[in-house]
Amino acid sequence: MSDDKYPRSEGGLWLNDRKTAENHPSVTGHLQISPEQLKILVTLHRGGAAPEKIKLQLAAWTRTISQGENKGDKFQYLRANAYYPEEYNHLFEEGAQPEAETKAPAPKPDADPDDDFPF
Repeated sequence: MSDDKYPRSEGGLWLNDRKTAENHPSVTGHLQISPEQLKILVTLHRGGAAPEKIKLQLAAWTRTISQGENKGDKFQYLRANAYYPEEYNHLFEEGAQPEAETKAPAPKPDADPDDDFPF
């Protein structure tokens, strides 16, 4: 996959050291969405490719923290790509603009009762 067409976001998962019950997650973490990927997600949504949910493809690697207080601890490095089928390539062509979401026209204000006065 080309990085230009599928910009990636990155993050990580670490063991949950606050787990106190069986129903708590084993690992927790974050995913940082890149501005380029956010633009793709918004364009897909506005272009009708993903009207309700947008799917990200995730990949994970086990890595070791190399410095700091938690040096030597293992974590899962994450990468996320927003994949879209070729039929939606037109949404990303130079100069392409997805249709703006339609908004209802603003209601007209009621007539001013003072308008009957000549001054």
